[in-house]
Amino acid sequence: MSNKDLVEFFENETTRMVELMKKKNADYAGGDSDPFANFKRVGSFKSTTPEQGFFTRMTDKVSRIDSFIANGKLQVKDESVKDTLRDLANYSLLFMAYLESEQMRDNNERVQINS
Repeated sequence: MSNKDLVEFFENETTRMVELMKKKNADYAGGDSDPFANFKRVGSFKSTTPEQGFFTRMTDKVSRIDSFIANGKLQVKDESVKDTLRDLANYSLLFMAYLESEQMRDNNERVQINS
């Protein structure tokens, strides 16, 4: 694979990941204006934090990849290794976006308190 091919691969995959994120967010957030609603909701059900929810989902995907490496195949046929890797990448970006939104919220609260 050349550098040009690698850049094209990244562009294609990130486009696919954005489309996948849009679809899954519509399903899981249920049209809620908060894109992290599902992670916050799970936190309230299980007395965990949204951060722990992100980490759990990411760990699930890493475990699935580990199983594939060990066995050379996956048991669930409707999700490929590529799907799992895309999910892991999307969870990483969602977690990053969540942390960013929390930092922005905290900064806004500090500004309001100090005003």
